[in-house]
Formats: sequence, C-alpha cells, structure tokens
Amino acid sequence: MGTPAAPLYSIIFYGHHENTTILNNFKDNILFYKRYIDDILGTWKDTTPNQWNEFKTQLVKYTFGNLRWNVENPP
Repeated sequence: MGTPAAPLYSIIFYGHHENTTILNNFKDNILFYKRYIDDILGTWKDTTPNQWNEFKTQLVKYTFGNLRWNVENPP
C-alpha cells in the first residue's frame, strides 16, 4: 500500500464503517462477529432471506479499488 501505516489506516477506516453501519443495523441478527484485517468470521441468526441480502449489500457496498468482500451464503 505504499507506507507502513497504510494497513492501520485501512483498519481504522473500515472499523468505523463496520461499527456505524453494519453492526449497528444488524445487531439483532449477528450472534458472533470477529474481523481480523481482511477476514470476517460471523454467526448469523436465522431470519428472512431479505435481511441476509441487505446485510450482504451493506457489507460489499464500500469497495476499495480492486478489493471486494466475498460473502458466502450459509449452507
């Protein structure tokens, strides 16, 4: 990314988006959510498919250059 501080800036930037949008809007649906730099492990409470689709839309809404989130549907 060009500078040793760049990963820290990206973590802070995305962490703000994560706390204000994703986790705030879907706190009733997320039982467990843990992110480490570019990986997320979470447990989603069984709800309507519309809520899951909205969550995926919010998660991938903010892309950074060629970087994109890949969201896998639960089995």
